[in-house]
Amino acid sequence: MAIVSCTDDSENNAPVIHGVRMIEPEYADSLFNEAVPGQSIVIVGENLATTSEIYINDQKIQFSGTYVTNTHIILTIPSEIELTGMNPSLKNEIRLHTKGGVATYPFHINAGWCQIVSMKANYPIASGDEITLIGTNFIDIESVMYVDKLPDDEKEDDREWWEIADDLNTRAATQEIQGVDISDYWVNATATELHVKLPNNLVDCGWLLVKTHTNTQTVMVFKNATKSTITGINSDMPVLGSTVRIYGSGFVGVMSIIMGDNEVIVPTKDLKISDNADVIEFTMPALPTKGKTLTLVNPAGDVTIPFYDTSMVMFDLDGKGVLNWGGAKEITGDGVNPPYVTSGKCAGLSNDIQGPNYWWGEGRMGFKDMPIPVSAIPEDTPIDKIELRFEGYFMTDFKYTEVEFKFGENGQWRREKPHSLFNNGILLNEWTTYYYPLSFLAGSAKTWGEYVKTITMPEFVIHAIANTTNNSEHIQFYVDNLRIYVNTNNN
Repeated sequence: MAIVSCTDDSENNAPVIHGVRMIEPEYADSLFNEAVPGQSIVIVGENLATTSEIYINDQKIQFSGTYVTNTHIILTIPSEIELTGMNPSLKNEIRLHTKGGVATYPFHINAGWCQIVSMKANYPIASGDEITLIGTNFIDIESVMYVDKLPDDEKEDDREWWEIADDLNTRAATQEIQGVDISDYWVNATATELHVKLPNNLVDCGWLLVKTHTNTQTVMVFKNATKSTITGINSDMPVLGSTVRIYGSGFVGVMSIIMGDNEVIVPTKDLKISDNADVIEFTMPALPTKGKTLTLVNPAGDVTIPFYDTSMVMFDLDGKGVLNWGGAKEITGDGVNPPYVTSGKCAGLSNDIQGPNYWWGEGRMGFKDMPIPVSAIPEDTPIDKIELRFEGYFMTDFKYTEVEFKFGENGQWRREKPHSLFNNGILLNEWTTYYYPLSFLAGSAKTWGEYVKTITMPEFVIHAIANTTNNSEHIQFYVDNLRIYVNTNNN
């Protein structure tokens, strides 16, 4: 919408604000009285041409005179504006000053979407205990309610708890829900923690509804909860879009999975938990780059494991390492052909291995120019605590083919199939982490410091050759994120 700045002869008339609308012309007849930080709005009124100052929530707002006429002002609400929900002394209004006076208009700046990520409590919990909800935007809270019984038409049947919670969130926006109103609660200074004192008559499994001006969030509250235990994971550096499986016990009531410092959050509704609550499965939604941890959020206590340490990556074809001689090619997942998904580029090898030859009719995947994380690992780290790991997608189990590995130009060859984190064997047709104990390749070196001195040229080679039979075999596999991994387990 083009607006030309102008004034008229009645510039000393008192200003009037009739309303606020969106900037798009198709919404010219739709006025509203609330918006969010960063949103552009149009103030509609009379005698606005001489506007010199505009305030929202008692804070002076920058605007351009180019977008001021006698009847309209276009401006953008600052993304960093202080909210009345964080500072109740501020006024929920727009105030503008002109030569003719001052005009005000009731207007509310909404906080972002309230989200409950986790809950902390000392179990078992009882009436009068305090629990802590952890999340974002606990701002402009209108009510906190404990529900001990679902509405008559809200059957639990076979639905997950988060499905019921979503229904309660929707119902809370349009109809009354019966429950116990809680007034004894407080929010921390950053609006990331809501501390709630529980009411009387708790049931084994109830619901806590937090209604803010922006939305409603619901969480299940157990009187008793079991802490989760993680015994394994199929990948500590999953490929984007691949399936991640966490193995362990006590996964009932898991609220979310957090990667890094809240870099990536996978909510409960995106988690598939087995009937025995011993396996969690989800699709890798995004790639963390900083945190180096994965946290399983459970009200009875979080569990954290090492995860996605990109500082240890030596080869990924996305800035680290290049392909060396051999038949491997750069591959990008297209969703149609194997390996279907990739995190950028990966290395792929497809070849027919002819028995019983050795160097002829073989397959070779080589990497070079790799940055070795020498200083990232203490020199005295025992070599038997260090592993070579990579993400692999294998379409053959090497029935008639031998596989040998080498790390470093002068490194020793080791003839052995790769070991998956899942079962120490090869998992066909899906991405998973494979590992190789560095002690297999280290010769007489006993520590990391001793070993790195033997590497004259950083390279890594996977060599597939026929075994002693006359059988032939087609091999096809893909590799990404070759890295060093320091195993901190005591076993």
